Amino acid sequence: MAACAGTLLSASGAHASRVWALAEFGTGYVVGPYHFEGEANPVFGGSGLLEFDATVQSPTIGLPGALGYSMPAGLALGVGADLVIIPLPDVVLAETDLSVGYVTAFSAVAGFHPSESGLSLRFGVGFAQSAFAYGKNDISSPDNIVEPEVVTGPIGSLGVGWLWSGVGVGGRISYARLSGDQSSFDPLILSVGLLLETW
Repeated sequence: MAACAGTLLSASGAHASRVWALAEFGTGYVVGPYHFEGEANPVFGGSGLLEFDATVQSPTIGLPGALGYSMPAGLALGVGADLVIIPLPDVVLAETDLSVGYVTAFSAVAGFHPSESGLSLRFGVGFAQSAFAYGKNDISSPDNIVEPEVVTGPIGSLGVGWLWSGVGVGGRISYARLSGDQSSFDPLILSVGLLLETW
């Protein structure tokens, strides 16, 4: 996401816990509904509740990372931070155009990696927030009220990869349910990228 990733330690017997760190650079795609509802702008003669819906679809750039401890049996636990940039949302809500957006997340992460080379599984659950820059057409319209806000909520992510001595490739899926006073955004983010690990 979401986002966030965890990875693991090789199971080389009963050694003590060690520091584990992960960094990832990935690209992908986001899709999700964006909903806004608010009172019509009375300055322009409007009244009542107005609702606008759109679907955010855009390529993404993702920069997740994690830090924690590895343990025997190929397990690792830690905390993760994630930044997903949404450069081309291409969304219009009434007289408002959404431009560049982001999703950030802080999560508890866990993973399983039984050896230095091979399969890596990662899972994260945490808290995310998202916002979009926007432009507005200031015309005399009762629905000229949409001002995108920061939305927050839970996020979960699942990743799988293949490592060769701490370097590898992987894919990740993240899903969040984010809301604010007037808006909601439920992004599904798919990504692939380069994994770097130390343990």
